Amino acid sequence: MSTSPAVRYVPLNTDSPAVFRGARVSNYLTAAFVTLLLYDHVISLDKEVEWIWTLRWRLPKMIFIINRYLITLLLLLACFTDFMYPLPVSVHLSYLPVFNMVIAR
Repeated sequence: MSTSPAVRYVPLNTDSPAVFRGARVSNYLTAAFVTLLLYDHVISLDKEVEWIWTLRWRLPKMIFIINRYLITLLLLLACFTDFMYPLPVSVHLSYLPVFNMVIAR
């Protein structure tokens, strides 16, 4: 009966702190820009109600609504997921011990 080879864990490489630091900076910048976008929505809401919401539903109004609210919603979701999962999946997988064993062989 053969025994399985001893599991050898490969530590994080020397670029790891820079990768994590870069991801954190990117997340904070994304949050700052989303905050500015929401601030813009708040300060321009009165003009939007006056000029856009009173219009009939036509193509320009639909484009405005999609650009204003759907894109904002997607950016908020992206910002939320960036803070929940701060690194891309490929970076997460490369630092898991199982994948490091495969890479180290």
